[in-house]
Amino acid sequence: MASGLEPTYPFREHALCVSRAILSEARGLPDEAARLYAEAAEGWKSFGVVPEQAFALLGRGRCLVAQGLAAEAAGPLREAREVFARLGAEPALAETDALLERAIALTS
Repeated sequence: MASGLEPTYPFREHALCVSRAILSEARGLPDEAARLYAEAAEGWKSFGVVPEQAFALLGRGRCLVAQGLAAEAAGPLREAREVFARLGAEPALAETDALLERAIALTS
């Protein structure tokens, strides 16, 4: 009975989720991508993969800004920023800061 079952690994599931988010964003579907990025961020968080969690949060924020939901984007972007700053990930930090500034400007 179990011979036809394939094991499912959380790492694979989270990687597939973020891959779908990236493809949705590239296809111009920011609402779907934002949802998938949020799902991926939670998955990476529960799995303890902090850098991937931050990149998923950045993707979510980017998609929310693209949808005109700048106020909603600020939370994920701030969370991503904290992680990138802690890791010393300067290019990702610069991208996050620019997007966060844009989100703040759009809500003012």
